[in-house]
Amino acid sequence: MPPAWPRLRSNLSEIAREVRASFREIDAGTLAPRVAAATFFGAGLLALLVQAMVDDVTAVPIAVAATVFGAVTFVLPWHRWSPHAQLAFPGFAFVLFAWGGALALGPMGPYLAMLPLPFVFIGFTQRPGMSTLLGPVAALSLVVASQFAFNANLAVTLFFALPMSVFVGEALAFAQQRRTRAEHRVERLLDAVRVLARVNDARTGAHLVASLSADLLGAEAVAVLLADRTGARRFLNRAYFGHPALATAAPLLVDSLGEQGALPGTATRFVVDPARVRALAPAAGCVRALAILPLPSGDDVPIGVVIAMWTNARRRLPASARQAAELLSEEAGRMFQRLRDAAALVHDAETDPLTELANRRTFARALSMLRPGDAVVIVDLDHFKRVNDTYGHEAGDTTLRLLAGCLRDTSRQVDCVARYGGEEFALVLPEAGREGARAMLRRVRDEWNARKPFTTFSAGIAVHRAGVSPHDTLRRADEALYAAKDAGRNRDVVAPAAVVEVALG
Repeated sequence: MPPAWPRLRSNLSEIAREVRASFREIDAGTLAPRVAAATFFGAGLLALLVQAMVDDVTAVPIAVAATVFGAVTFVLPWHRWSPHAQLAFPGFAFVLFAWGGALALGPMGPYLAMLPLPFVFIGFTQRPGMSTLLGPVAALSLVVASQFAFNANLAVTLFFALPMSVFVGEALAFAQQRRTRAEHRVERLLDAVRVLARVNDARTGAHLVASLSADLLGAEAVAVLLADRTGARRFLNRAYFGHPALATAAPLLVDSLGEQGALPGTATRFVVDPARVRALAPAAGCVRALAILPLPSGDDVPIGVVIAMWTNARRRLPASARQAAELLSEEAGRMFQRLRDAAALVHDAETDPLTELANRRTFARALSMLRPGDAVVIVDLDHFKRVNDTYGHEAGDTTLRLLAGCLRDTSRQVDCVARYGGEEFALVLPEAGREGARAMLRRVRDEWNARKPFTTFSAGIAVHRAGVSPHDTLRRADEALYAAKDAGRNRDVVAPAAVVEVALG
């Protein structure tokens, strides 16, 4: 074997692979018109050659027409035209069938051999159903080609060859439709992955996952539920997308599935008839089929779940839709886990680990945003050292957590409640003023005394005024706290109003 042969064979194999890869990447809607044009052009030239060999000019006009049509249509920009414009190819083919049969005075063999080709073209370029619609047109062209002579050949063609050609066209159209939908799902999935990687808010991400899942699954409604905390089996509705009539079904499904323990899991579940599943019966009146896709979190308990709903019965999910939705759920699970981990880091950076209240850094940020009328409160446990010395440090930690719980339970969502250091707690109460702060502390004392603690607490209150710095307001609250201690402890003291010095020019 010559030494250059292995290298040549390798080069030829590489070229063949590149050609096959390029061919697979060509869109059928773009390729089909070119192939059809080349077919008309080649068939026309071949017909002219045959006519010259047999010295018969009967079919020369048809051959010339096919050649010219093929040459012209090959250079036209079909990718810019609508699919309906491409019906010119099968239409011209049917004209050639009728014209050729009429000129040939009956014999249709050469033309019937090409009968499936127009329907193959229709299958690649048109939606399902178009081959069936054009079937009567093809039948009419065949009848004209036979010059309306209803013989055995025409009967076989009309009742066997033509239906088979139509069937081939429809089969190709359905295959192309499924391929197009699968490609659309893949494109949407790739776009979703890119978008999910940039999401920084769980609620925004949940709404995005809901809309994408509805698109990929063709569902009429989708609900996205997330666990309220890591490892929890309680799921809360975080997003809903779809038909409003199904919005009431989502809570029913969640409650039913939660009671039966059916929400947690790692595998996709498709329910054909919810009425037959006891847990889903409450929602069966409006939901005829549903799919449950878990959002994986890296352990056995998912971080959330996607529930897709349909009002019409469905026997199954298309394989491509199911696969795309499962890939989306995996990416969504990673996104929610990333957001949860980031939130945990922020929480740890801003929270006191013992009491789970805000730490001093968070309180400083809230203090810097004080507005006139906001109240600053400092709370300190009385004789806390005695608690540690008498009952031990574990009892001291329990006491700190107990007071932290009372402060947290009696505060508002807008309030900042922080552990300021040691046995001291600091609060910023927006727009509370003097009376609001005292009312809040009364609730705290009622809650505290009901739990029969080891000791009492004292508090100092200062109301922020315009023209005074936040640190000065904090200082006055601290002075009020010391006044409460000096007055016998277990009481609240309000600092006198701040004196604002005005410089006269």
